[in-house]
Amino acid sequence: FLLILSIFLSFEWFYFKKVLFLSIVPFSFFLMLIGVYYVDFSRFKIMRLIAYHSYNIFLWHGIIGILILANWGNSYLFLIIYLILSILTGIFLTITIEEPFLKIRNYLMKKYFYRT
Repeated sequence: FLLILSIFLSFEWFYFKKVLFLSIVPFSFFLMLIGVYYVDFSRFKIMRLIAYHSYNIFLWHGIIGILILANWGNSYLFLIIYLILSILTGIFLTITIEEPFLKIRNYLMKKYFYRT
């Protein structure tokens, strides 16, 4: 509390950026981890969907972003189009490419490495 109060009293933004901000960020991540531990995410279907497909969304968002910027520029409309295309592409490629390879991997792991 005293650290936050000192920001408003001194208005030294250099102090905020170099000391307080670097102290608040790790604490904020700690609070997020605690929140994730205690929250039941089974109710959040959209978050679970995006989390499952997040790696493919991550892989393809750069290419989609470059294509949209090169062809249409940047505005709020194209940001929304970019987000929708990134998510849909990630979902599509997860279903068509990643899941079949995971099934093959699971089959091979059970066949050659699991002993019963």
